[in-house]
Amino acid sequence: MNSMLTAELIGRVGVAPKKKEGTGRDGKPTQYVQFSVAHNYNDNDTPKTLWIVCFWNGRQEGLLERITVGAEVFVRGRLSTRIYIRDNVPQVSLALSVTELKVLHGPPAAETDASDTGVESERKATSPDGELNASDYHKSFNA
Repeated sequence: MNSMLTAELIGRVGVAPKKKEGTGRDGKPTQYVQFSVAHNYNDNDTPKTLWIVCFWNGRQEGLLERITVGAEVFVRGRLSTRIYIRDNVPQVSLALSVTELKVLHGPPAAETDASDTGVESERKATSPDGELNASDYHKSFNA
């Protein structure tokens, strides 16, 4: 029996989606959209942000126009992790191979771009490089 770790998340898009090409789990070339979603929480009264890099290879018509920085989205899919080193400190990144995606709300009126929200600069300080390889995450699903 295969096991799978699934996750659901409602959060705001922090990095504008990008169309990319890669290799699917079946080894065939595929196109997908990559974006990051923020989950904000408090840790001992200290605000924190957890970033999840999302990969979507479903229907893409109009997707880039609807998923903008600041938009609130619901995503569900297969969760995987990657351990890496930054400044000699082990870090963990989370990735979600999205199987369900819904845009719940557009960006707040006062927060229409990353420069207004601070989201982009916060991402650079707290998350791994956004240039992740989807096929690396997909390989872990076949184990």
